[in-house]
Amino acid sequence: MAANPLDIQEILDETIGLLAREPSTLLACALVARSWVDTAQSHLFRAPAKTKPKFPFEESLALLFDQALSNNTRLIHHVRELSFAVGTRSTVIADEILDRLSRHQFARLERLQLVAVILKSWPSEAIQRLVKSPSLRYFTVTDYSEASPPPLAQWFKGSLSTIQHLDLRYRLPDSDVPSRAAVDSIPPLFVKSARLEFGNSDFSLVYPFSLSRVQALALTRIPSLPLDIIPMDLIRILDVDYHDTFPVKLSVFPNLSVLRINVLERFPPALLSNLATISPQNNIQTMVISYLPLDTYVPWHHFQSIDSLLSQVFHLGDLVVELEFGVRKHSAPEQEKRWEENSRDSFVNACERNAFRFVVRDSEETAEWWHNLVDKL
Repeated sequence: MAANPLDIQEILDETIGLLAREPSTLLACALVARSWVDTAQSHLFRAPAKTKPKFPFEESLALLFDQALSNNTRLIHHVRELSFAVGTRSTVIADEILDRLSRHQFARLERLQLVAVILKSWPSEAIQRLVKSPSLRYFTVTDYSEASPPPLAQWFKGSLSTIQHLDLRYRLPDSDVPSRAAVDSIPPLFVKSARLEFGNSDFSLVYPFSLSRVQALALTRIPSLPLDIIPMDLIRILDVDYHDTFPVKLSVFPNLSVLRINVLERFPPALLSNLATISPQNNIQTMVISYLPLDTYVPWHHFQSIDSLLSQVFHLGDLVVELEFGVRKHSAPEQEKRWEENSRDSFVNACERNAFRFVVRDSEETAEWWHNLVDKL
């Protein structure tokens, strides 16, 4: 009698792994046989907040999660990613529940995301425990409440941070500068990548993290590049919002391999002149032009101008151009097909070199694109 391939654990693990993005199917797999349980649970609990459509955790889900971890401590070792919303709305996690969750030893936690919703104060003690996970590599804080910035220095005081990738998104008044006087000075925490959104150019907001060794930098709604504090010779990935007040001299980044330009609302006239600053010393292999179509009008003639300019830069012979249409949710297939046809007509030279791609991404897919890039640093 021939053996069942699924009796071989390695084949079973690979097969169930193909269902990693289908939580309902994974739940069914966990009920098939004891040999299936651990593998199915490893995917279900890898990023538990994402197994339900509401993300980050709601309070009811957080309570169930805490109960599951308390009943079966083995589940803790499967957890790789956590995302919590904190604040005063009914859909966020109360401080006492977050405090209970933070007391579990998430020894293999790799990503932690904190989202503020009408926040009065951050539950700092719970966050201090969470950021001490010895395998934590990604740390994200999103706070659009226009309150004071999160007390990063307080959270990381006395911890041996393993974080390599930082993502900070605030909406703050220009005059709101974090005070360092309240916290003792601590050694800088160096990161390999940073995605930042402040609404101003006050880079002291990243303290106690340091950008002096950063290799990948993404800036959103920030008026200028911090050339005085970033290592221009180390930057390999650069992602910037582009507008008239943001001149970018690309020749100062000799090892730049991926350039992503976000065109917001209208096409900036200075974009072409700044692209012309690419020098023979640049090693740009991929250029992503991200455009947000706000209405039916798309300035295809501007994309034709970019294609013409890039075709005249002889040392960019291996450059791959990617035109990305950013959307909140994917449009009708017919609309996306028309966009792709028009984009190929606009980037004729790149298409002739077989060096053009057209993609449509929503915000989650863009974040995943970024993570895939910086994971290789």
